[in-house]
Amino acid sequence: MTIEYPVEQKVPKAFPKNKGPPPNIEWPVATVDQVIQKTLKEAAEAKEDPFIFDKPIKRVAVIGAGAAGLPTAKSLKEHGIEVRIFERMEDVGGIWLYSEETDEKPRIPCDTYRTRQKPLDEEEKIVEATPEERLKKLKHAPPSACYPDLHNNTAAPLMMNYEDFPWPEGTSWYLPYHDIQTYFKNYANHFGLYDHMELSTSVEYVQRNDNNDDHLWTLTLRKSEYINDRTMIRYKTWTESFDAVAVASGAYNDPFLPNFSNLSEYNVNYPERIIHSKQYRHYQDYIGKNVLIVGGNISAIEIAQRLDGIADNVYMSMRGPFVSISNILNLARSGLSDNIIRKPNIRAFSDFQGQVNGSITFEDDTMVDSIDRVIFCTGYVNDLGFLGPLRAYGTSAEEAEEQETQGPLVITNGMRPVNTYRDIFAIRDPTLAFVGTPGHLTSVQFFYYQAQAVARVWAGLACLPSRPKMRHFVKTNMYPFPPFDMNLLGCILFSQQFVTWLNEHAKQQDRKKNVNVLKGVDPSLVELWDELKEQYKKRTTEILAKRSTIVPTKSYNHKL
Repeated sequence: MTIEYPVEQKVPKAFPKNKGPPPNIEWPVATVDQVIQKTLKEAAEAKEDPFIFDKPIKRVAVIGAGAAGLPTAKSLKEHGIEVRIFERMEDVGGIWLYSEETDEKPRIPCDTYRTRQKPLDEEEKIVEATPEERLKKLKHAPPSACYPDLHNNTAAPLMMNYEDFPWPEGTSWYLPYHDIQTYFKNYANHFGLYDHMELSTSVEYVQRNDNNDDHLWTLTLRKSEYINDRTMIRYKTWTESFDAVAVASGAYNDPFLPNFSNLSEYNVNYPERIIHSKQYRHYQDYIGKNVLIVGGNISAIEIAQRLDGIADNVYMSMRGPFVSISNILNLARSGLSDNIIRKPNIRAFSDFQGQVNGSITFEDDTMVDSIDRVIFCTGYVNDLGFLGPLRAYGTSAEEAEEQETQGPLVITNGMRPVNTYRDIFAIRDPTLAFVGTPGHLTSVQFFYYQAQAVARVWAGLACLPSRPKMRHFVKTNMYPFPPFDMNLLGCILFSQQFVTWLNEHAKQQDRKKNVNVLKGVDPSLVELWDELKEQYKKRTTEILAKRSTIVPTKSYNHKL
């Protein structure tokens, strides 16, 4: 059965969005007390003029079982809402779930998107498994970007923990991918989330049922599994209906490649040379090669470090200056050795005369003609294709507001929905929510507070403001910290907004409901910046010394 697509449409020129304002713009930074006072005022206004849901929300679908989906499901469950979790991969953990297999190369150019127009028909079929299939895992998801020597780049016990599930005492700050994934497995086991989960199950289509008195949302789902001692494969497609949907499918699924001049022709002539960082796995594949890395953010930096001294030459091409407005990014870039050959942005995948002969020219009028591999570390499109015609591309909340009463329900800029209250609730219909795609930073800690907001609002333990007030908030709200700098202060201040709002509304509930008081991110963490810098440098040195020889060393047993 096939899914129909419309004519491909262009992604707006504004994508991918800029990382922040020019360096000469100063962004005001609030204090914790200022954030609390402002949020208390907003919470009071929401109570005075709340958004009223048409009916109670009793059954919710959570799409994704990664760092955002797991706390969302747990929070819904603890507040008495029936939850079903759908995860495409074979286990929890999202980007931290390793596969030796790699994703397919992205389309070149990938400046278009496709929208699913109708669901698959419901069906079940059983086919015989081939000898090759019997040796494989059945997958509905492309492999993640995880590679063998991937480590976290934030202090795990301080910044990659859920408030209700601390890391064991003495946990190292920086851990290999398998320990991070184990943390998520332990979380799912501890809170009984596997009992509510369908693994290896893709959400093919999300449909809004405007005329359905029972449930507002219907999901078309597809699963494959081995039966009869792996000799047969059962494919099943079915639908389930819900009162609300929480999208926690992650922002790192669909690789993005900019459409440089002559890139399409270069790819035709040299198809084996180009990959996206999501396909990167083993440094040994680059021994003796000349490698060009396109991009200058974290993934580009870490791959460049791993190939330094392995490849013959490592070039790094990036837009803008090497010194960034982001302190975190500057810290990461400071770990690049002088062996990395810095280049400006690419002008064309051709020589000076425009001939596509393997040469690559740069904006400083230089050319390199001996590149064996090009690794694009240029980010991702958050496509949300399963929303079908409910979503379309746009670049601003103002553009979204023009379509508030008609057209698509969700407007996305290619990275996140822009017509949402607090980066979560779809303003036109807050029974649709997004967790894990804020407009400023992505942190495991922060996902927990987003998840609590979703659960408490849908459980009636916290109020959203009315639609006009939500729209006004989107127009006038300013982050209390520089959103382009992914720092500790940002985590503290932004989580405080959620903690203040949710705790204030919880105070006014019936005490019999026993709503937990949220703590928020510890403000004292901001004092650890100097120590974090030193630990980060040591982490990088240790990883490079070991390269891909790292193996699991311990199993984490969480005791609460």
